[in-house]
Amino acid sequence: STGSAYLYVKDPNDQETRRALLEILQKAAGKPETGIRQMLTHEQIVAIGGDPDAFLAIEAMDDWAIAGGYTGDLISPAVEAGEHGYLPERPAMHPSLLVYGPAIGHAKIEGARLIDIAPTIARWLGFQMEKAEGKPLAIPLRRAAR
Repeated sequence: STGSAYLYVKDPNDQETRRALLEILQKAAGKPETGIRQMLTHEQIVAIGGDPDAFLAIEAMDDWAIAGGYTGDLISPAVEAGEHGYLPERPAMHPSLLVYGPAIGHAKIEGARLIDIAPTIARWLGFQMEKAEGKPLAIPLRRAAR
């Protein structure tokens, strides 16, 4: 289960299916009884760095999740206590990062992303990850007491 899902059309040239999906999801988005918070078009997906092969994307409302499969009830009680995969535009979905240790100084880390962790550790070890998508975080280090 997840907080968002991509939708793909098996035959990208099937305009009838594409129109039907777009119409159905545009009507469902934002209605509490559907559990769909919002729908993103292909252009919106690409603009936020999502899968360029996806036709549409949907995001679940708070307290809802999207599960795989196509059998059973359309809407059913969740079996998990929490989910992931919601769009990052929502402040409540921003992750927390706490870095602790004797060599770590005090600072507030803004905008940390998971892809920034490895380049940060590499920099501490004196390496560079030039091909990494992420960037080293500005986490101050303290000199070890001698």
